[in-house]
Amino acid sequence: MLYLTSCNYVLIHFSFWVGVFFGFFNHRNLIAFSEEGSDPYVRMYLLPDKRRSGRRKTHVSKKTLNPVFDQIFDFSVSLPEVQRRILDVAVKNSGGFLSKDKGLLGKLLIHLASEELTKGWTQWYDLTEDGTKPHVIT
Repeated sequence: MLYLTSCNYVLIHFSFWVGVFFGFFNHRNLIAFSEEGSDPYVRMYLLPDKRRSGRRKTHVSKKTLNPVFDQIFDFSVSLPEVQRRILDVAVKNSGGFLSKDKGLLGKLLIHLASEELTKGWTQWYDLTEDGTKPHVIT
């Protein structure tokens, strides 16, 4: 069982520009998945599309609990379409091919209809085990 603490945070910046929804991520105080720390990466979908072609992933940051992913991820969708979607963000531990150290570090689900997409937003969120109760950190 994975126990997440309230100090497991993700900073998300997303915006919509010229038909492309894009963003980047920053984390702080992730939980250590093993004695060596964590090898985190971010996996995201625009729900309800969970096809492999709709998945976006960052690179793996080795042995860190405060990774910064300076990568831009784009989803080519219209503004009305993206406003009907839910952004599913999961922070995971990579581990080796047959490693038992793979697993979920935390999850976040954001209903995009409630966000100012054309203005963009940058916000810290608490990660939770199932992502259903996003807590905005001010």
